[in-house]
Amino acid sequence: MPSSKNSGNSRVIGIVGGGLSGALVAIQLLGKATSPLQVVLIEPRAEAGRGVAYSTSSPSHLLNVRAGNMSIFPDEPEDFLKYLRRRSPDYSSRDFVQRQRFGAYVGERLRQARWEAFHGVGFEHLRDRARRIELADNGGMRVALESGSVFTADLVVLALGNNPPAAPFEKSEGADVVSGWSAEAFEGLGKDEEVLIVGSGLTAVDSVLTLEDRGHRGAIHVISRHGRWPLVHGSPLPLSGPTLAVGRGDSVLTILRALRAAARQAGMREDSWQVAFDQIRPYGNAIWRRLPPNERRRFLRHARPLWEIHRHRMPPEAAARIESLGQSGQLVTQRGRVLDATGTRDGLSEVTIDTSAASSRRDKSHLAVRRVIVCTGPDLDFRKAAQPIIRDLIDHNLAQLDSSNLGLAVSDNHALLQGNGRPSSSLFALGPVIRGSLWETTALPEIRVQARDLAGHLLNVPANDSVNSGSSASIFPA
Repeated sequence: MPSSKNSGNSRVIGIVGGGLSGALVAIQLLGKATSPLQVVLIEPRAEAGRGVAYSTSSPSHLLNVRAGNMSIFPDEPEDFLKYLRRRSPDYSSRDFVQRQRFGAYVGERLRQARWEAFHGVGFEHLRDRARRIELADNGGMRVALESGSVFTADLVVLALGNNPPAAPFEKSEGADVVSGWSAEAFEGLGKDEEVLIVGSGLTAVDSVLTLEDRGHRGAIHVISRHGRWPLVHGSPLPLSGPTLAVGRGDSVLTILRALRAAARQAGMREDSWQVAFDQIRPYGNAIWRRLPPNERRRFLRHARPLWEIHRHRMPPEAAARIESLGQSGQLVTQRGRVLDATGTRDGLSEVTIDTSAASSRRDKSHLAVRRVIVCTGPDLDFRKAAQPIIRDLIDHNLAQLDSSNLGLAVSDNHALLQGNGRPSSSLFALGPVIRGSLWETTALPEIRVQARDLAGHLLNVPANDSVNSGSSASIFPA
């Protein structure tokens, strides 16, 4: 049974997923609760708050947001910077800090929140995975764990993070194909062997830098459908206030026109496009909500790749290394689509590439590499969601997909919409898993606000609406 400072009559809130989103909700609940409460975090990793992004040990993997904007508390914008400067006064708000250092910061703030929590407020980290969530006989929520135990709670928050990357092609027998998110992606690879990276986003940037850090000398081929790397953060520029005029009859075209108008108003300086994107960010979710389904689909089909490289930029330090590797000829970036990969007798993977996107001809090329590293980003189609718990929730009418199939549909207070369309009184979600409802939901500035607001809502749910109120958390065999 999860420990608590006073678990006798506590309400119980379970959090499924202990990456950044889950850890921030836990921190907010522990900091805000003034009556008995148990917060139970279900996360298989030993340390909560890191997830995939901040579990890296590579010093080359940097945050793609400056330190001055990376506080986990929306009401204390300099908290991360203060944390850094207690370790070294040389840190600046403009620095792009190592991601592993940010992960350590989140972990420390979680430990601090546990220590400073109100008497009767407890926390438990269960190193397990949730397999199923269902209504308990008494109206509470039962979370079946992979270990075979069952956890019961009044309220449950889904903080599942991103889906794994989608396979960009059918994996052929014998081909050495691995995910860029996996620990095995760079093991057993000869320094002079050629590698193919599929995708050219921020995960691909990480993979290239990891290869360089390991002294890799062989050619690094990078293929993506648009053949573009993320753009580079420029010098921080002051915002002149909201200049975007996006009417109620929004479309992808009107958004594009508004961005171009904002860039012109910024004076068409070298970084004026960054001013425009930074100005639209606070209104991004409101605009997304107003877009009709056909316009959302148009955005995803035509504009998303360009949006991503402008919106999710890489630090100048990383960009300089990518450029240097390209100029030396070791890094070769190509526009195209991988069709298949087949293992050969000599241990290579022969890859077939459709290069017609780069020309008017229907061309194919072949490439033999030692390994294919998939860096295509998370699979945005939740109809194929790799996390079984999501499919199980939908199958049992406890959740439904949003109209774009980008994630789970939620109400304004982050309650899951059930199969009948009504908001759940016990199941909530935040972060990447609700991307269809809130397009801007994958980065810290949005997630920290969601965590604060959701925690405040959960702590104010009336006891008679929390269907398992007054129960203790319990772990018992299924």
